[in-house]
Amino acid sequence: MQKIIAKTGEIIFPSSKGIIQIDIQQRILPTTKYLIITHLTPLILAKLQKNTDPELKIKVSYELYYLLQKLQRVRLLEPINQFQQFQIIPVGFTQQFGEISLTAYRNDDSLTGSLALLIKTNEQTLGYCAAFALAGPHLKRIHRWQKIFRQAGITLFLTSQTMFQPAAPNSFSGEVGLLHHWEKFLNRHQGLLGVQLSPWNPERLQRYLVLAAAHQRKVFLEPHFASLLSHFSERTTDWTTQKTATIEQAVQVGGVWQLKKQQAAIPATAVFIDPACQAADELTLILEKLAEPQQQKLLQQLGQPQLQII
Repeated sequence: MQKIIAKTGEIIFPSSKGIIQIDIQQRILPTTKYLIITHLTPLILAKLQKNTDPELKIKVSYELYYLLQKLQRVRLLEPINQFQQFQIIPVGFTQQFGEISLTAYRNDDSLTGSLALLIKTNEQTLGYCAAFALAGPHLKRIHRWQKIFRQAGITLFLTSQTMFQPAAPNSFSGEVGLLHHWEKFLNRHQGLLGVQLSPWNPERLQRYLVLAAAHQRKVFLEPHFASLLSHFSERTTDWTTQKTATIEQAVQVGGVWQLKKQQAAIPATAVFIDPACQAADELTLILEKLAEPQQQKLLQQLGQPQLQII
């Protein structure tokens, strides 16, 4: 069986076209020619921002590329070095790298633009997905790549430790529970509300705004967030930018005022904090952890491959 985990812990596939590296566990190897990014973590983002190799070909999903582009444009993200070297990897179409073939499929890990990969070498067929949301809004994506992996007869499934770590206290396991909590928060607090938001899932931001509008609560967004959402949503009537409003106006209408940090004008008990904001990087995943029975069910759905956690 081909060795695919380097001594540094990186997932690599040597090919006649050069070294293919999947994601970043610690660092970008100096010999890597193709870097396939399937998801974001604070470490991966930091390494991408500091990359100085103009020859490195970095491939990401269209959704992630578009988000990174817009985040930089509205100044919610520091410029990424060599961003012009980023390339979009199409989903559902096999890409050939010498004797290595790789097919990407859309995934949902509670952030934007994650992928699952089906990889075929001369020696084996394997699947890789760092993490996936079992209680998210895009379960069909996950069922699809799991079915494709099973039909392809994968003998190895690679995943990260993310889904096997103990859940944090009071954490959410999925989007449904999170949105239900947001709706209860809107009902419980009739006066001015504060909200801290993460930009890494514009789809979730839109759901927050739609629910607030349904409860006739006007949302006042920080200007950079308003600019970001204008690229992802046509429902611009669901929010007002703070650039043209004051917190006093929000108080008068019992609105929702976006905060970068806690402000004295709004009690902490009246501030809703998106779980992704639990860390300073705002990249916290909202995932259901895999208990032993779920691990066995996963392997059964994948056709009983060997499981390797990296």
